[in-house]
Amino acid sequence: MDCAQLMDKVEAASYRMMTTLLQEGGPLSMGELRIRIGLSRKTFLKYLGEFNELLDREKLGAYLSIEQEFVRLQAGPQFCLSALTGVLLRRSLRFRLLEAIWSQQVFTIQTLSARFQISEATLNRHLLGLNQLLDEFGLVIQNGRLRGSELQVRFLAFCLLREMTLPEDLVRIQQQADYQQFQTVIRAVIQKDSGLDLPIWWSLAQIRQRFQQEPSEALQLYQEHPTFQQLVGGLASLDWDSSELSLLFAFLLGQGLLASREMEKFLAFGGPIQDKVTELLQALKELGVSLQGPGPVLDDLGRLASQVYFFQGGLVSWEGEGTLRSYTRIHPQSWITVDVARSLAQRLVAEKDSRLLAFEWDFVQILDYLGDLKQPMKRLAVDSHRSPLVLARMVRTLKQYLQHNRLIEVETYQAGVNYSLVVTDATWRSYSNQPLYVLKEDLLGYDLEVIRELLQTDRIL
Repeated sequence: MDCAQLMDKVEAASYRMMTTLLQEGGPLSMGELRIRIGLSRKTFLKYLGEFNELLDREKLGAYLSIEQEFVRLQAGPQFCLSALTGVLLRRSLRFRLLEAIWSQQVFTIQTLSARFQISEATLNRHLLGLNQLLDEFGLVIQNGRLRGSELQVRFLAFCLLREMTLPEDLVRIQQQADYQQFQTVIRAVIQKDSGLDLPIWWSLAQIRQRFQQEPSEALQLYQEHPTFQQLVGGLASLDWDSSELSLLFAFLLGQGLLASREMEKFLAFGGPIQDKVTELLQALKELGVSLQGPGPVLDDLGRLASQVYFFQGGLVSWEGEGTLRSYTRIHPQSWITVDVARSLAQRLVAEKDSRLLAFEWDFVQILDYLGDLKQPMKRLAVDSHRSPLVLARMVRTLKQYLQHNRLIEVETYQAGVNYSLVVTDATWRSYSNQPLYVLKEDLLGYDLEVIRELLQTDRIL
């Protein structure tokens, strides 16, 4: 599934225009863009005009222009794809129906059609389309309910909300007393910075935990794990039952939010997840790579194996293909790495699985990290709220791109050090008045060009 499949026709075309241009990192011929989106010239120009009006009306800080038959994205510093995605999804009937359904335990066709002011025939048609998409997640809307594993319901909702949640939403949730109490309890077992993921999941728990849940065998297997028992003891004051705690535990594992020491203990516990990690370690060993003890690579392998064990389905990342193309363009010999990464990803999921491309990129970063552990870093700082593997890959990419100038060196961000520029995707962190370049999503070719221009402006290059 991808976000555009939950959007109405105009919104889906607008979303694909924007994400395609972001992937390219520069202008694209109107003919090529039309072909990729599947629109005639007349319809494309009509939708483009409506899209620009929406961007202006919502003050999203972006504009699409046509210059000599090329479409160019002009995005200001305030542009945020999550904000745009949220606007487009909330304008779309299919997404609003799905959000309404996961927010209540039961519904009737009559009440839902009245709420959205559509006919029952139109509602049934949309529900049929939704069920075709939900099949990937093992879910179905049937007899007034969203049926399937509670873990899958929350995972689907989480994936969608993560695409549209903004930093200000994080602040709003963090200010709630109940969330602060929850965060205090689990702080001992999670990473220091969970970004937006944990607040989104907690918000979903507030909606869904009042509904009756069906137990899951996959979750029950790990209820004797010490970390799970630690959660049971810590969250006893919040009155969460064992089913709710199991859902939280699976989420922390699948999203890689457990602290490294807890992941190490979890993998030592044994079970099918550890078996899959052992298989992946053996595959890496066959490639001539041996890990020396625990660390970020083992943490990430644990995350990937947990994600496949607990969850089904996923959202296709709009940036996946563009990120891989950007990586291979910067590292011309990396096609071998990409091929190997794909073979490793196929040990986790089938060829047609929506998550294949994302897992392939995960393994590219693992292989990249293992090949570049000890290069010097300083001057230009890189910071990320995501895993150490993501951060290490960004550092390596910038080093390669700026390697022609010995006056520019790159390092991971350290508080208290003055930098010429800090590149970050963690917009909610404080950097003490440091010059910032905020990444919209991942580090793409477009970003590299802008970063170099910023450094040129600073007379560093």
